[in-house]
Amino acid sequence: MPGLDRKVVVHHLSVKKGARPVKQGQRRFQPELILLIETEVNKLIEVGFIREVKYPIWISSIIPVRKKNGQIRVCVDFRDLNNACPKDDFPLPIAELMIDATTSHEALSFMDGSSRYNQIRMAPADEELTAFRTPKGIYCYRVMPFGLKNAGAIYQRAMQRIFDDMLHKNVECYVDDLVVKSKKREDHLYDLRKVFECLRRYQLKMNPSKCAFGVTSGKFLGFIVRQWGIEIEQAKIDAILRMPEPQNIHELKILQGKLAYLRRFILNLAGRCQPFGPLMKKDVPFEWDEACDKAFKSIKSYFMKPPVLVAPVHGRPLILYVVAQERSVGILLAQKNDEEKENALYYLSRTMTPNELKYSPIEKLCLALIFVIQKLKYYFQSHSIHQAIKGQVLADFLADHPMHAEWELSDNLPDEDVLVIEITPPWKMECMCQKIVTAPIKQLFEVRQVVDALIKEMATYMMDTSPLESHLKIFFDEASNYARTKLKSSWKVTREVYEESLSVAKDDIFAAEAK
Repeated sequence: MPGLDRKVVVHHLSVKKGARPVKQGQRRFQPELILLIETEVNKLIEVGFIREVKYPIWISSIIPVRKKNGQIRVCVDFRDLNNACPKDDFPLPIAELMIDATTSHEALSFMDGSSRYNQIRMAPADEELTAFRTPKGIYCYRVMPFGLKNAGAIYQRAMQRIFDDMLHKNVECYVDDLVVKSKKREDHLYDLRKVFECLRRYQLKMNPSKCAFGVTSGKFLGFIVRQWGIEIEQAKIDAILRMPEPQNIHELKILQGKLAYLRRFILNLAGRCQPFGPLMKKDVPFEWDEACDKAFKSIKSYFMKPPVLVAPVHGRPLILYVVAQERSVGILLAQKNDEEKENALYYLSRTMTPNELKYSPIEKLCLALIFVIQKLKYYFQSHSIHQAIKGQVLADFLADHPMHAEWELSDNLPDEDVLVIEITPPWKMECMCQKIVTAPIKQLFEVRQVVDALIKEMATYMMDTSPLESHLKIFFDEASNYARTKLKSSWKVTREVYEESLSVAKDDIFAAEAK
């Protein structure tokens, strides 16, 4: 029976002390389905993955799943056994960072593990714990099966040990998905040779039909990675474009699940899906109104020409656009390329809670800053942060997402230097405006000074060695108190003046750069 070297990994089941064994009942199947199940069981016996067992303490049931080719995959319901086992907290890699790390390489090779988890052997003493009932008899696994609680963590630990000196250099590995990458094409053969030596040494097998060698692009973790960027797989785009209008909450959840998987690529996802929110509530009739239909068509239209994202280049400044809209906050992480043009790295957004909707505009901006730091802090950990303000993000972004009809922007509104402010610290509310390059919206400059100070203070917290979460709370509390008091007394800016300025500018958008 092929499999990974036992010196590398063997799967032990650590059943909790005192856990009560469970024997699941026999399930009934149609006669034609029984024949397909027995055929699949015979295949597993022939390759040595399972063996017959008598008098097991734990017995699980099977769930036959039909494949696209009409055959049957025998899945085992290990829920009771999984509940009796502790969780293995071995960390899985952050998929988004792995995808970023795969771009900007001239040569790529994609490989997929053969039989996936079945390459890892079960500990002999724990084999009978995986016993399952079939129409043909009771069997147990000799290899690690699909469905066990810690199977993914066990596999990732094995890959970490096998490719330890190559990971994040010329190899990226997420469970059984493997990518060999080379900055220069002439180095790729050498990198592949090193990987194949490890595969032979530890008896790890790859599936030839799912491998591609020496290519410039390929599918990795559900996305297409290329030397110049990251794209959505066309099959996922087509799945959304072909979706009919949802007729019930179940179909709406399917749509939102597909969108959530692609959220990094979707500009203002929370705002686009806002009309769907009331339909997701319990005991609410599912009524697909005009607003929902407009939002659904807007999403489909967006995927007619989806964006291509790029990975951040180390040592080059990152640009963070933050916008606080009426019911949602949105973020765009960008970076300038060699031609000084901005490329999108990450789109992020979320809706506000009922309590957050009561925040003042300045508090909503603070909320947006905290949100992006919490979600994307791994992008900033290797950067020092400095502050810069841009008046308005790209005009086409604003025109595409009007909050109110009367707040539409004219086509000739400058998209960059609406207002640029340089101020002197510190945070203690004494910042002075040193230079205003252009200020067509004069009512906003006091508020912009405040947010400038908020961003600088956030940068101080980010560089501190204390826990980030505690600083976030302190930052938000101080910012909220300042917005309620100092804005009205020292700066003479009231909520009414601020909202009046919004009728001209539509959204107050700030950009913080990170080096």
